[in-house]
Amino acid sequence: MNVHVQKPSGAPPCILEMQCCAILGDLRARLCEEESCEACFLQLLLNDKSLDCFSDETHLTACGIFHGVTLTLVKTIVPIIFTWGDHCVKKWNGFTGKCLQVLSGHQGYVRCIHISTDRSTILTCSDDDTAKIWDSNTGVCKQTLRGHSTGRGHSINSAFFSADGSMAVTSSTDETAMIWDCATGKDKHILKHHDVVNSAVFSPDGSTVLTASLDETAQIWSSLTGVCLCRLNSLRGNVISALFSTDGARAITASADSVARIWDCSTGQCRLVLSGHRGALKSAMFSADGLMAMTVSDDVNDVTVRIWDSLTGECKQILAEHTALLQSAMFSADGLMVITASDDNTAKIWDCSTGSCVQTLAGHGGAVYTAMLSPDGLLALSAASDGTARIWDRLTGECKLKLAGHRSPCGATMAFAHSAWDSECKQSIAAHSSAVARADRMSEKAAVQCHVQCHVRDKCSRSGI
Repeated sequence: MNVHVQKPSGAPPCILEMQCCAILGDLRARLCEEESCEACFLQLLLNDKSLDCFSDETHLTACGIFHGVTLTLVKTIVPIIFTWGDHCVKKWNGFTGKCLQVLSGHQGYVRCIHISTDRSTILTCSDDDTAKIWDSNTGVCKQTLRGHSTGRGHSINSAFFSADGSMAVTSSTDETAMIWDCATGKDKHILKHHDVVNSAVFSPDGSTVLTASLDETAQIWSSLTGVCLCRLNSLRGNVISALFSTDGARAITASADSVARIWDCSTGQCRLVLSGHRGALKSAMFSADGLMAMTVSDDVNDVTVRIWDSLTGECKQILAEHTALLQSAMFSADGLMVITASDDNTAKIWDCSTGSCVQTLAGHGGAVYTAMLSPDGLLALSAASDGTARIWDRLTGECKLKLAGHRSPCGATMAFAHSAWDSECKQSIAAHSSAVARADRMSEKAAVQCHVQCHVRDKCSRSGI
């Protein structure tokens, strides 16, 4: 009798085989001590937490041989979707569409979320002038970050973790950014501008913070002392966004003067000026390898995204098929594609090498605010003003799931941070275990040989989740 479940479609091709003697040997020892049957072993294998060490990036297959009977258990990565809007964040199973958790506690509209690198905590910020840190497994609020000015007209614009998760940084309409200790919830430093701070992010090593403000400056600060290390001066308009390159050596800013600039973070010198848009910019960013940059227009008369060579400043492609204002754009993890979201109720997927639109994702009943591709590039996620998020097949453009749970416009992000035993496998194992339980107990101790195949996925953090 064989119980076998095929690996899910789209599993990465890279296979790393390893003998897991310590983990499965321990299970075997426990099985022998109890002189149990294979059904008991299966239950141990399904429930044992030691196998969770493979849960972050792996597609795991465990094979057990019991006196000639081969059983295959498949542990598969489940895409977890987070949507935000209203006063809450919702966590969804990206295969079934089931709502797993509701993070409620904010008293205002939730503006954004950030997931820690180890996927253990979630950071949210809201129009209620607070940010909150949540346990991603239990949904319990661990810290509420209070310190920004409160009252009418104030809100927190952004919130980000440092790479190690020990610190958070928030930006606010109160003209400040604040660095926080995540363990205590206490503020460490207040970074002062002279107008609204649109964004604040940590460098990859967490040693510095980059802020962008409507006071026409971007500044680099020490996260240890809170001292301004570098002021990026040659700006002629409000700075809408500022981001580091993945190596932390450069920064890119997007301004209301229709220009993006690339900076040397060690000297504060402007290295490249990316000009060509006809109106204010919404955002600018580097690709993961740092070789390309992307700028997004925030002008109805220039509904384009431009892709640049970040080393020479040459414009390589202009993406221009949307018919209404752009809301966002993101590179794929490998930098080969771009996904855009627009007020024309669609998201579009583009080939960076040709600039051609390869897929249009249509179906939302309102402006699409956010869109992103999964790390393997097989799925797309979008969220819109109709209060829904949708998961799409990137190749066919088919909507696979519709997540409806917000009464107001929402945003969404995805992570491959959760794994679970495949439901079909669970049913097969349950049926097989029941049959074995009815049989006579084995007179001899079971001899179990197991191995694990780990199908390694790229880190989700490489794609900006």
